[in-house]
Amino acid sequence: MSARLDEPRPRAKIVGIGEPSDLAVAQTRKFRPHSRQGASAYVTKEESIEDLVRVSLAAADGQFLCLPRISRLMQERLSELAASRERSAGLERLSRREHINLRLLGHNLSNKQIARELGLEVSTIKDHVHNIIVKLSVKNRMQAATFSRPI
Repeated sequence: MSARLDEPRPRAKIVGIGEPSDLAVAQTRKFRPHSRQGASAYVTKEESIEDLVRVSLAAADGQFLCLPRISRLMQERLSELAASRERSAGLERLSRREHINLRLLGHNLSNKQIARELGLEVSTIKDHVHNIIVKLSVKNRMQAATFSRPI
């Protein structure tokens, strides 16, 4: 009798096994179905039998264990996700006018150039830029400008 992966199995220990080419996405698309069901490990088909046994025994003991290479990839992906969430949260705090200013900052325009472009006073642009820097939790306009560019 086999269980489907999409059926919750709270006590089941899942070890995901993938192709070596899946490593780059092991922590994302390929691993997601396993992780949603409480996967305890992920190995590739190129790993040794000893590695698979070690990882499986750890999973059976209730430990989360994966090989260092996969662990590093998972950590990188988690960092990317955290940065993306921070970026989104910062951008959501900006007003419509601040978004416009941020886009122009991304084109490396000076405050004077932005003021001319929008028909506003330079002091107003300085206020907008200051608010953008504060809301995005960055140190300067150059760092803020990076938010206007795709990741």
